Amino acid sequence: MNQTSILLVDDDIILIEGMTRQLVREGYQVRNAQTLAGAAAQLAAQPPDIAILDYYLPDGVGMDLLHLIRKDFPTTDAIFMTAQDKVQLAVEALKAGARDFLTKPTEIEHLLRIIRRIEEERALQIENRVLRMRIGANPAAQRLIGKSPVIQQVRDLVTRAAQSRSTVLITGESGTGKELVSRVLHELSPSPSSPYVPVECSSINPNLFESELFGHVKGSFTGADRNRDGLFRLAGEGTLFLDEVAEIPPAVQAKMLRALQEREYRPVGGSEYYRLKARIVAATNVDLQQAMRDGRFREDLFYRLNVIRISLPPLRVRPMDIIPLAEHLIVRLNEQHPGRKVHGLTPAAAQILEAYKWPGNVRELDNCLEHCFAIGRDEWIDANDLPEMIRQAAAGEQRPPLEVPLPAPRTAPGDFPAPPQFSEDQPRTMAEYERLAIKQTLAELHGSIPEAAERLQVGKSTLYRKIKEYGLEEFAGRGRFSDEETP
Repeated sequence: MNQTSILLVDDDIILIEGMTRQLVREGYQVRNAQTLAGAAAQLAAQPPDIAILDYYLPDGVGMDLLHLIRKDFPTTDAIFMTAQDKVQLAVEALKAGARDFLTKPTEIEHLLRIIRRIEEERALQIENRVLRMRIGANPAAQRLIGKSPVIQQVRDLVTRAAQSRSTVLITGESGTGKELVSRVLHELSPSPSSPYVPVECSSINPNLFESELFGHVKGSFTGADRNRDGLFRLAGEGTLFLDEVAEIPPAVQAKMLRALQEREYRPVGGSEYYRLKARIVAATNVDLQQAMRDGRFREDLFYRLNVIRISLPPLRVRPMDIIPLAEHLIVRLNEQHPGRKVHGLTPAAAQILEAYKWPGNVRELDNCLEHCFAIGRDEWIDANDLPEMIRQAAAGEQRPPLEVPLPAPRTAPGDFPAPPQFSEDQPRTMAEYERLAIKQTLAELHGSIPEAAERLQVGKSTLYRKIKEYGLEEFAGRGRFSDEETP
C-alpha cells in the first residue's frame, strides 16, 4: 500500500468525496477538512506528505493555510486548487511556495501525475539525506551542488577518494568545477589543515617549469641568485593541484614521472633529494589518451596520474541541477554584492536557464547570474535580465509554449477584449500562466496599468516590461505607454 498521506481541504463535499474515493483506490492515505480551522487541526495532529488546498473556504482563504504550512510544516508539500477564472491567485500561490496548482474541475490523471512527481522528488531528497549521513558532519562535499544521480555518484566517489593518499586525475570540460573537486578532496582529507597549492600549468613559462615544481639552488642557471623552494616542497603534506596537466612540457614529464614513482625529487642544479610528501591531484579538459597517441603526453605518466579517476559531467547532461546551482550561486552573489538583494528566479527565467545547453558549464552559469546582478534592478531575476544570447539560444532549443488565441481587435476606443477563458487541453507552462494572468487582469480593469499593478502586487515598471515581453500592449488602455514613456 502507498505510504504517502494526503490532506484534501475543500468545502465542496461532492468534490472531496470523489477525489478521496479515487485517491484511496490508488493506494493513498487520505484525510479531508472543509474549513481553515479544521485543516489547521489536522496539520497539527499529523502533518501529511501532501496538502491539496482550495482557495475559498468558509472561514478564510487557502493562501493563509499555505503560509502556515510553509512556516510550521516544512515537510508538507502543498498543491493549490482554484477556479479557472482565478489563475492569478494560483500564480501568487506558486510564488508563496506551492509545488503546483490545479484548476477546477480537476482531472484525476493530472492530479496523479503531480503527486507522483512530488513522490519522486521526495524519494530523491531521502537519498540525498542518506548520502549526507555517509559523508558525515563535514559540509565540504555538499559544495558539489546538484540532485541528479550522476552528481551524487561524483560526491560519493570524492568522499571515498579523499581518505586515500593516492594520486587523482579529474577530467571534464572547461567550467565543470575541477578545481572545486580538488579543494573538496583536500578539505575531506586526513590533513585538511596542511597547505593546498593550486598550479595552473598553462601559465608557467616552459623554460622555468622544472624550477617551479622542484625548486632550484643558487647559481644553477642565469638569474638563480638564491636557493628557491619549489611547489612540491611548498605543498608539504597537503595537496598539490596541477590544473591543465596536459600543458606540462615533455622534458619535465619524465622527471615528474620519476618523482611520482619514487616519491622523491631533486631541485634544479642540486644534488640532494627531498621526499615528496604532498598528494598530487591533476586535472585536464583535454583527452589525454589522444594526447598520448599524438606523442604530446607520456603514457607511463598518464597511468601514474590515473590511479583514481573522477570524471565531471557537463551541465547539459544534468539539467535537473541547473536551478539548484543557480540558487546556490545567487546566495553567494548576494554576499559579494551587499548593495543588491536578490531572492531568486522568476518562473520565466528558470524556464530559460533549464532550456539552455550551457557550453561553458557552471562557469558560464555563474557569469550569466553575475550579469543579472549587474544590470537587474528588481528583487527577482526575470527573463529580461538574462543575456540576450542565452535567451535567443534557449528559445531555439525548446518548444515554444502554445499561445492562447488573442481576441479580435477592438473596433472602437474603450471596446476592451473580454477576459480570456482557459480550456483543459492547453499547456500549463509558468510563462503562459503569467501571461494569461496579466492579460485577464488588464481586461477586467479596462486596461488600467496602475490598478493592474496593484492587483498583481508588482511594480508598475515590472508590469510595463511584462506587457511588452508578452505582447499585451493591446490590452493596456488607461495608463497606456509608449517606448519614450517606459521607465
